[in-house]
Amino acid sequence: MKAIPISDAIASALKRGNWLAYNQLATVQDKEFYFFQLKADAREFCYNNGSDRDRWDFTYIKTPDKFLNLAKANPQFINHQFIKIYKMNEQNVNYLKEQVKYMGFGEKLHAELEQKIAEGNPEFQLLFQTIVNQKPFEAVLNFRKSDNNDMYFFNSYTAKLEKGQGQSREQTFYINKGKGVTAKEAFNLLDGRAVFKELTNKEEQSYNAWLQLDFKNKDKHGNYMVKQYHENYGYDLAKSLNNLPVKELQTDTQRMELVKSLEKGNLQAVTLENGGKQQRIFIEANPQYKTINLCDGQMNRLKKEEIIQNQAKAPAQTNAKPQLENTEKLNGKEVHTDKGVKTKAQKEKVNKQVKEDSLLPKKRTGRKKGLTQ
Repeated sequence: MKAIPISDAIASALKRGNWLAYNQLATVQDKEFYFFQLKADAREFCYNNGSDRDRWDFTYIKTPDKFLNLAKANPQFINHQFIKIYKMNEQNVNYLKEQVKYMGFGEKLHAELEQKIAEGNPEFQLLFQTIVNQKPFEAVLNFRKSDNNDMYFFNSYTAKLEKGQGQSREQTFYINKGKGVTAKEAFNLLDGRAVFKELTNKEEQSYNAWLQLDFKNKDKHGNYMVKQYHENYGYDLAKSLNNLPVKELQTDTQRMELVKSLEKGNLQAVTLENGGKQQRIFIEANPQYKTINLCDGQMNRLKKEEIIQNQAKAPAQTNAKPQLENTEKLNGKEVHTDKGVKTKAQKEKVNKQVKEDSLLPKKRTGRKKGLTQ
């Protein structure tokens, strides 16, 4: 009988399912492996065939094609250790996928990430590109294999923001134990805004601080220097918001969402209630000067003092209709004893003038939206 190559045997067995039962005391070359469609069947097989000379175990092969390719590349050494390494690599891939997603780069890089890890190179890079608020933003993600095993780590990424007119800003952000500045936060930092982060000092103690890039100074690696405003610096974002007549502060939920968005460094659109009128503006945190920056729809800076002053000067509104004292109808005309007779046409003219002088908000023809995430 002609011998069947082990790779062909594995390929044939994989058609039966993804649950692999294998003998830990033998190599796959000895044909000591079986595949099952159901987990219960694989477990039962291992239980029934266990003995002093045979130690069976089972595992799920999530990517059979990848497993088969590795088996073809290593036909002389396919045993429980091989399967253990395969499972370890699979877990490494899944962990890195979740980390890339958590850091704000989505899922589009997952397929390329898996392919790069399968190639087994000591290090590799992935390119992420997108448009945020009509500005091109990209990042080069850096991965490196451990010196002690085949595990890969996501160590850093270099982000680049196109500011327009041929100008751009670039910064490398490092990742420590799976945590660091997210992609959206990197965009906001490069765009000039501050981000509130939980950091760790040399003693592995956690603390909170606002971060902001210093575009006038760089370190020896070409990165912008990072200014930190520790929580002891005294910047109270919630207190600064309370001084503004912002509609989105009416409920605790709205307040919490607004604070969270500003802490991520977002330029947030809000509704300003000013003297009975509503105005759509954009705000951002300014920890350096312990305040809130305000901008109109054209991103022109607004002065908070003027807004609050105008609100204080605005006349009080009332829903009560003006009352005419001692009035009576005479031949279809409305007669006021103090001011004579008003015809119907005169009355309409007065009402029209009242409406024109009203401080009630007029219908807006359009609005601009800002960053909300």
